[in-house]
Amino acid sequence: MPTHLILVPGFLGFQRLGTMSYFVKVEEVLTRLGERLREDVDVRAMRTLPTGTLGARAAKLAEFVAGLPDDGGDVHLLGHSTGGLDARLFLSPGASLPTTVDVGAAAARVRSVVSIAAPHHGTPLALFMTGVNGHRLLRVMSFVLTKMLSTARGPVRAIGSISEAVLLLDALSGLDRHVRKPLADRLGPLLSKPLDADFDDGGALHPLIEDMGHDSALLEHLTPSSMDLFNTAVGNRDGVAYGCIVAAAPPPSLGGRMRVGFDPVGQLGYALFSALHRLCALSNPRLHRVLDPTQRTALQAGLGRMPVTADSDAFVPTLSQVWGEVIDARACDHLDLMGYYGEHGTDLLPCAADFGASEFKRVWQRAGLFALDPGFRTKT
Repeated sequence: MPTHLILVPGFLGFQRLGTMSYFVKVEEVLTRLGERLREDVDVRAMRTLPTGTLGARAAKLAEFVAGLPDDGGDVHLLGHSTGGLDARLFLSPGASLPTTVDVGAAAARVRSVVSIAAPHHGTPLALFMTGVNGHRLLRVMSFVLTKMLSTARGPVRAIGSISEAVLLLDALSGLDRHVRKPLADRLGPLLSKPLDADFDDGGALHPLIEDMGHDSALLEHLTPSSMDLFNTAVGNRDGVAYGCIVAAAPPPSLGGRMRVGFDPVGQLGYALFSALHRLCALSNPRLHRVLDPTQRTALQAGLGRMPVTADSDAFVPTLSQVWGEVIDARACDHLDLMGYYGEHGTDLLPCAADFGASEFKRVWQRAGLFALDPGFRTKT
C-alpha cells in the first residue's frame, strides 16, 4: 500500500499559477527519497483557499485527505507557512470545521505533520498588512514579483518606476514614524499605474495579490494575539508526530545589497526583503513559546547560533516557526524553501543567503525522512 505525502501550500494557496508551481521540485525530491528507501510513495500537492480563514482552509485539507484512495496507506502532511497551521487545526481533537466529511476519520489516517516556516506564534507582518499601508504594500509586492517573474528585464523606461519602488521600500523598512503618512501619499501615484505590458505575467499573479488587499481574513488570523488564542484551543493529536523546519534569513545589510548586484530588478527584490525583514523584527518575545533543550540544540546546530527575537525569514519570525521537533534549521528566506532560491530559476526574494540546490534538497529530504522513517525522528 502506498504512503501518502501531502504538500499543503500556505498563503495564496495555489497549486499552480500559470507556469509557476507553489512547490518547485519538492515532489521530485520526495519521490526520489521514497525510491531510495524502497517505499511506495504517493506525493500530492493540494490546492487550498488563497486567503480564506484557517477554519475554511483546514476543512479543505480534511476533504482532501478524506478523498484519498481507501487503500489503508498512512498519510503524512507537509505544510509550508500557513499550511502547517491548517494541518494542526485539522488534526486538533474535536475540531469543528465547516465541512460535511468525517473529520475524525480523515484525521485518524495521519501519522505525522511537518511544518515548514509556519507562523505558529503569529507574525507582525499580519498586523501591518491588515492596515491601509499594508494593503498598499501588497500592491508593491505584486509589482515586485511581476518584475521578478518576467523573463526579460524590460526597457530603460521601466527603471524609473523600479527605482521609485526601491526608495519607497527603503523608507518603509526604516519604520520611521515620519515616513508612514507620506508613504501612503507617495504610493498612490505609483500604484495607480497599470503594470507595464513588457512585464506581463499572463494576468494571473497581479489580480491574485490584488485580491489579498480586499480579503484579509487569513491575515487577521495570523496576528500574534490571534495565534496566542489559537494555541490555547488547538491541541496535538495523540499518535501524530510533529516536526518543523525553521528558517532565518541574513539580516539586511550593505554587504547583502552588494552581493545581490547592481541589476535594478534584483535591487528591487532586496529592498522588498529588507522592508519585510524589518517589519518582522517587531515580534513580541513574550508570545513565543519557551524552547526545550532539544529544540535549542537543533537550532544552534542548524544556524550556528541561537536565533533572537529580531530573526526571521522575512515573513515569519524564526522563533515563531518552532513547533515539535526541530528537523532542520537553515539560513534562508521564506520563499527559498519553496524552491525560489534563484540557482536555476527566479529568486523571488533575494536575501543574499548561501542557499542553493544542495541545501534545498537536504531540507526536503529531512522533512521526508521525518515522515517516512520513525527511527529518524529520534535522531533529530
